[in-house]
Amino acid sequence: MKKVFLLSLSLSLIALSTSSHAQLSAEPNPAVNTEFSWDEFDVVANSFVTNNFGTDVEVTWMRNVINLPDDWDSAVCDKIACHFHFVGEGSFEMSPSETSNIDVHVYNWDATEGSAFIEVDLIADAAPTDTLTVVFIFDNALNTVEQVRQHVKVYPNPTTDVVWLESPETVVRVEIFDLSGRLVREANLFGNERASLAGFPAGKYIIRSYGVGDALLSANVVTRL
Repeated sequence: MKKVFLLSLSLSLIALSTSSHAQLSAEPNPAVNTEFSWDEFDVVANSFVTNNFGTDVEVTWMRNVINLPDDWDSAVCDKIACHFHFVGEGSFEMSPSETSNIDVHVYNWDATEGSAFIEVDLIADAAPTDTLTVVFIFDNALNTVEQVRQHVKVYPNPTTDVVWLESPETVVRVEIFDLSGRLVREANLFGNERASLAGFPAGKYIIRSYGVGDALLSANVVTRL
């Protein structure tokens, strides 16, 4: 069965991921690959991290798999090596103003249809309380980011509480995840096409929308103020 993971990407995600962590930055973020076929074994999305601290730093990365088909695998590649799923984190040294690759590969062992959404958290030892999250998206059902935005409209975004879901298909259920991949709320909508982030700390959340028959319609990144 074709499993399509449609993702709505807001400009606020990009702005927060770059400007809020100016000492460690990544570009592009999100890194999106929509141009691959099911029979390609190795598919990559590339991003580049820059050290803006003005001094040598050690950067630690941690992989967070939000969505990956059961028969797919992933690898995170830093400036030193590539690391498969059984390696959850790694580190590398960066000199001042250095730019290094931070890439994610997905491996489709059996040429099955699907899509992937993987995050890599980057932390520099010079600022251990700051985390830069780089988002990697693989979905060949889409050929432009604009198509992703148009599939399900979520507004207002950013929000202080409630968001409305507007879609050509009926949204019957939502799941809300924080950026660590933890499910923080699940709700049946019963025809009321809105989701509440009330009581959540300020930050970014992923709202997964499901239609009739529990079909996954989209995953929208939403910022709560």
